[in-house]
Amino acid sequence: MAQIRLYHGSPHEIPSPQFHFGNPKNDYGYGFYCTENSELAKEWGVSEENDGFANEYLLDLDGLTILNLASDEYNILNWLSILVENRTFELSSSVARTAKSYLLQNFFIPYQPYDIIKGYRADDSYFSFANAFLNNTISLQKLNRAMYLGKLGIQIVIKSKKAFSQLSFVKSSVAERNTYYPKKMLRDTTARKTFFEMRSESEITDSTSIFVMDLIRQGSFPRKPASLQVFLGTDFSPSEKSAIRAIRGTPLPRRSIGKNMATHAYQQFYLTDAQQNLAVMFDYALRSLKYEPNQFFLYFIHSGVAEKFGHANPKYIVGMSGIDLCEHVLQKVGEHIPSVPQDFLVEEGAEFWLGWALAYYQWYSGLRFADLQEYGLVPSEILSRYILHEADISKFVSVANKIILKNKLASPTHLQTLRKSRGFTQAQLAELSGVSLRMIQLYEQRQNDINKAAGDVINALSKALCCNFYEVMEINLNE
Repeated sequence: MAQIRLYHGSPHEIPSPQFHFGNPKNDYGYGFYCTENSELAKEWGVSEENDGFANEYLLDLDGLTILNLASDEYNILNWLSILVENRTFELSSSVARTAKSYLLQNFFIPYQPYDIIKGYRADDSYFSFANAFLNNTISLQKLNRAMYLGKLGIQIVIKSKKAFSQLSFVKSSVAERNTYYPKKMLRDTTARKTFFEMRSESEITDSTSIFVMDLIRQGSFPRKPASLQVFLGTDFSPSEKSAIRAIRGTPLPRRSIGKNMATHAYQQFYLTDAQQNLAVMFDYALRSLKYEPNQFFLYFIHSGVAEKFGHANPKYIVGMSGIDLCEHVLQKVGEHIPSVPQDFLVEEGAEFWLGWALAYYQWYSGLRFADLQEYGLVPSEILSRYILHEADISKFVSVANKIILKNKLASPTHLQTLRKSRGFTQAQLAELSGVSLRMIQLYEQRQNDINKAAGDVINALSKALCCNFYEVMEINLNE
């Protein structure tokens, strides 16, 4: 009896996987997604906040049909044709829409009759790599090389009832977030950085580079060309080889992903996709679903998605389309999720620019989206300045800075809020703390920066107000 050992990463223990359960918009539709690598499963199972599990199984292969997209019989375009049928891509250009039709007509493999599928995993940034190829911005060669950068390996998907019946649970192992989330982030960010560098290399004048429009113009192409595998190759540049070596075990301290030395919210090589995804999310939510701009922004924040997006969690910032992102927000806040209209096309109008500009400013400022909302940089304010869409983005940044500064100065300080919540006058707080009345007034009026106050002053105020020292200061520990 032929058996293979499989692992499934999950936030939960799953002793009895269910047939036809899960997300139909996964790479290969409904199915139970596994790997033969237990360490990789542990990365898949954890989140930034929580530990996870690597669930271990034995799969009896007797009598099962297997579609192995990783074999020499197929190429990356066969895999991509299945991906475009199941995942939601940004088909905002005629090139992308034509490319999708071309792939489905010329490279699609009927995969539903198979019990098992083996193939690439379009994880986080890798989804955006495929999207870039569909939009004719990277060549076929670069797409193929990009899929190797994170060493994601091959995923094995249990598809049929028969396959589920031959899957037996062995045990589950705890995956600690402090160990495996940094590895997961390192895998994505290293691949992303290398891809960013690779993408910046000009291919326009290279006669050997094949873009999706070249394939479409050619009109025909062998479905399973043996020569294509040789043509694509896996010959990496020195920087790519270095990146792959780094991915294989270089430790990364937790929370090193985030603000860089320039105080931006995350590393710049995520920014273009972040802007595109947030732009499409707002375009879809406002134009197609008819949500009021400020209300949907609150949904975005309250869902928790904004916090993860703002910290460059790859799942949210590049691992799904803008439409998927919108649906995820609505699901989190309990709103009805309508089907995407077949005639919906992204329009680069005011709603699109709103998301594009908002994503840029959040990255540029390093502030949370919740902070932007608190300080008055809300969608209605941004839309009222749509005239800036034709100007350099620095013009919008300047306007946004003024809006935030004005509203921040108008809002009460933490000290004033705490004092009033305790029922103290300024004079009473001065008497209790030993800090002069004039000093308290200057702090509350923001004429003096309380963040630069002496330690004994902060301690005296926090003791009098019965709070922690950082609650008195104008800082936000969530930033």
